[in-house]
Amino acid sequence: DVNGDIDWSQVYNAGYRFAFVKATEGINWSKPGFERRVDDARNAGLLVGVCHFARPVPNKDKAKEEAESFVRLAGSYLTEGYLRPALDVEDSDYYGEYPETLGKESLAQWIKTWMDTVEARTGVKPILYMNPYLFQFLNDSSIANQNDIWVVDFRDTEPTSGDSPDTKGWSTWAFWQYKWDVSLAGGVADLDLFNGDMSKLYTFMIKKGDHIRRTVDAFDVTPSSVN
Repeated sequence: DVNGDIDWSQVYNAGYRFAFVKATEGINWSKPGFERRVDDARNAGLLVGVCHFARPVPNKDKAKEEAESFVRLAGSYLTEGYLRPALDVEDSDYYGEYPETLGKESLAQWIKTWMDTVEARTGVKPILYMNPYLFQFLNDSSIANQNDIWVVDFRDTEPTSGDSPDTKGWSTWAFWQYKWDVSLAGGVADLDLFNGDMSKLYTFMIKKGDHIRRTVDAFDVTPSSVN
């Protein structure tokens, strides 16, 4: 996430190559100015994607409603030329101080419904962003190892070659948020690493045709109905 009037050209010149911008939260709310931040970062040469901050409740219909709200409000950035979007799930007081209040499978199914709805509407599979506590909480749930993951695991020092975030046993991480609220080129942002080189990062870009819904109408044909 980013705040303030960041000079994205400075960010690019400092060696950063991608950014995720918080676009929406809950239902029918978008972060003021997120479109400008996305456009400015992209125009400066960074690869950019958008994220949604989840507000899980024990109701899969609400998950679907949140996903459809995200697609409606941020749909312009869920197309070719942008990074795949991310779902930000955190353990906060909207479902109790800890996710146990919601329950493991209820939370897992909420996440799955949101992910499936976005993919059905856009053809794009989102990335799952969580902290190590939630990865551990959902480690043997129905969604474990079903998504590319973005791990929040803050460190006091810069990661070095060979370092990895704590995924609590989940499959290989794709993104790692290792610092929070860092002053950066006139604004504030979190810092992240990608697990790979630029050619691999480009595989996380939405490609032409990805946004076409992967559905088809089928029907039976019998000799008497050919006409």
